[in-house]
Amino acid sequence: VLNIKNLLHSTLELYATRAKEEGIVLILDSKENHEVEAIHTHVSQILMNLMQNSFYAIHQSEKKWISLKSYTSGHDVIIEVTDSGPGIDKALQDVIFDPFFTTKESGEGTGLGLSVSKKLAEKNGGSLSLDPTSTETKFILRLKQARKSSPEQPKGSPTRLPLTS
Repeated sequence: VLNIKNLLHSTLELYATRAKEEGIVLILDSKENHEVEAIHTHVSQILMNLMQNSFYAIHQSEKKWISLKSYTSGHDVIIEVTDSGPGIDKALQDVIFDPFFTTKESGEGTGLGLSVSKKLAEKNGGSLSLDPTSTETKFILRLKQARKSSPEQPKGSPTRLPLTS
């Protein structure tokens, strides 16, 4: 079980110094302590890839900000990574998750980040997509919310089934 608010906070802490040096405002909007059933290193890798892409995308922007937001939708926890970059060209939106596709200069990136991130999200029962309706670049990571134990069943105790005689 992974606490999303803590993970988002620690992700932003990793980038705080670089953001300050580059004049980038980092925004965290995660009011609840959402928990998901996912592998920590996988979700962390997805977030770090999206952050790296955002840093690259907003490098030339006048207003520079990156936002991490989490909330629930049904049985899922949604994490949105949004930045103030120029957005992704509509013609490219269908291929950005393809392996080796990159908009970066030669030697700047492998074009594997989004492809690997999407596979990691799926491996954890979730999904990673681009929000085509957003005016900014907004990636949506959807993960399954961790099941809460019922009040009469203390967390960690075994489930007791009726015994037949």
